[in-house]
Amino acid sequence: MRNIVAWGTLCCVAACCLVASTRADEPASESFQRRYESSLDFAIDVFQYAAANAKPDENVLVSPLSLYRALGAAALGADGKTRKELDAFLERAAWADDWPAQSASVFNALKSGDELTAVGGVWIQKGYDVQDSYLRRLRAFSDMEAFVVDLKESTINRWFEEKTGGRVQNVVKGIKSNTRVVIGDAITFLGKWERSFDPAGTKERPFTEIDGKRVLVPTMIQKANFRYCQKGGVQYVELDYRGGRYTMAIVVPDANMTYQNLENVLNADEVVDWRRSSRSTEMMLSMPKFAAKFDVDMNPVLKKMGVRDAFDRDSADFSAMAANGAKRGNDALYVDQVLQSATIKVNEEGTEAAAATGVLLGAMGLPSYVNLTIDRPFVYFVRENTTGQIVFIGRTVKPTFDPDDPDMKTPEVEPGSRVMPMGMGGMSGGMGGMGIVPGAGM
Repeated sequence: MRNIVAWGTLCCVAACCLVASTRADEPASESFQRRYESSLDFAIDVFQYAAANAKPDENVLVSPLSLYRALGAAALGADGKTRKELDAFLERAAWADDWPAQSASVFNALKSGDELTAVGGVWIQKGYDVQDSYLRRLRAFSDMEAFVVDLKESTINRWFEEKTGGRVQNVVKGIKSNTRVVIGDAITFLGKWERSFDPAGTKERPFTEIDGKRVLVPTMIQKANFRYCQKGGVQYVELDYRGGRYTMAIVVPDANMTYQNLENVLNADEVVDWRRSSRSTEMMLSMPKFAAKFDVDMNPVLKKMGVRDAFDRDSADFSAMAANGAKRGNDALYVDQVLQSATIKVNEEGTEAAAATGVLLGAMGLPSYVNLTIDRPFVYFVRENTTGQIVFIGRTVKPTFDPDDPDMKTPEVEPGSRVMPMGMGGMSGGMGGMGIVPGAGM
């Protein structure tokens, strides 16, 4: 029997700000624009395929960055037709034939600054020899530690939980007796809105869910300048985060466009056009607090996006990773599962999100100001602005959250608190280096 499990994990307490050099009304570099458009196109495809497999009334959240890093780590061990398919998949997001080098450059840029930290690991079953050349390629692609252990879910899950401050839990599921390798990557981002919402303005307000049901949810309100445009049947707004590097963009369908139509027609060209058309606009913005948890089997998503040979136990070729370069036999490898689990939480202070991706390679075997009330299903994504990288993308069709979470409740207003008057339905208001560590992570 032959088995390898490759896991990629993304934990983003996600908040984003747009730096001045990448404002919609200012020229961006050609390299940034190409990376942004490629990353956006890749992200939307992943999102739409994942959403197509979800229930219509289910919130969806995926991390294209986590999926990319996990598949990239696996692709470095592939050869032949399997490698060609994975190369084609990964080149889409990297906008370059040499995606490992381009990705390494992007990863180095992402880990600069205080907001983002990343950790990665390769867990190798004692007695199974992963090729040293593969580990060297992996180190150049993304810094990871390598551990030689008796593979256990609890061992790896505890490592991720500790490295992400508890934000990523129970990432690894389904380790079998013939599992030989687990590859994992975790990214954590902590940030706050550039302009936080005043909790005194947060009130229970109606939100119309995807089935037409109206529910009351804690809704944040703020009057300020935001990047905004109304075009093509949607309203597009960008919320910046402190530090100038990350931005959350929200796309809300107009009353004459259903959410389903928005999701079906969403594409990179449209989003790029909305961004270019957006301008700093005085707005009364109201938006719900929301949270979501979404688990998705990425196998059908990847197959629809052209990754097929890697899943075929008879033709998959991971000989550039497998012990002794095996293409067939007990030491050979193929992709068994690709899983992702993601969570997000948005409140007055900022955004907190986490996503975990698993790649299992298995054995043979308009007033004077604009009033935007986000009270209906919408799409959102988070972008890092120096690289154009889309960190995650999702939809909220019902702003659900844990009612016992103090960060997500409607704040109690103290007597005498000053709340701005209503207006048009709104109220103003380190990555480590790689080294073989016997028994590490236990």
